Amino acid sequence: MIKKMNLLKKDISLIAINQDDYEATRNEILDKLTNKMAIKGIYITLNKKSSELVIELQNNGINPDNLFFIDAISAKTSLKNVETTTTKGSLTELSIILTKVATPGTYDFIMLDSINSLLNYDNNDKEVVQFVKFLINKAKYLFVKGVFLSIDNPSVNNLLKTISIEINSSQL
Repeated sequence: MIKKMNLLKKDISLIAINQDDYEATRNEILDKLTNKMAIKGIYITLNKKSSELVIELQNNGINPDNLFFIDAISAKTSLKNVETTTTKGSLTELSIILTKVATPGTYDFIMLDSINSLLNYDNNDKEVVQFVKFLINKAKYLFVKGVFLSIDNPSVNNLLKTISIEINSSQL
């Protein structure tokens, strides 16, 4: 499914996925990173509670122990490898948590699921681009991969083009 995208060669990847293939593609990416490459990552979830996501990943053969979740949906969780925000979708809180959790040498990738979901929390395009730029710079600073997922949808095409320009300019 991910034939044209090689996560080994790109530091930062923006992946627009057909909605029908979204979960399967996300799972394939996580399987490649956490199982096949055996690396640890930070997973920012904006559209599914971390407790539900962990079960889903386990059911698909992905070990969630290799992931630290930043959960922008749940108010609280009993999971040990999760930090939650107090305000759903707060870019400021996500930034603070990521800065606290992502220290050099701790993780190998940052995954954002998904860019579309950022827009569901009263964030405008400009704020989303600024946040993604923050994530790109954080990934570069930490020397980790950045994987930014989006549902391929005409309503976000201009936003994805802008983000793509930011990603391309960061890899020159």
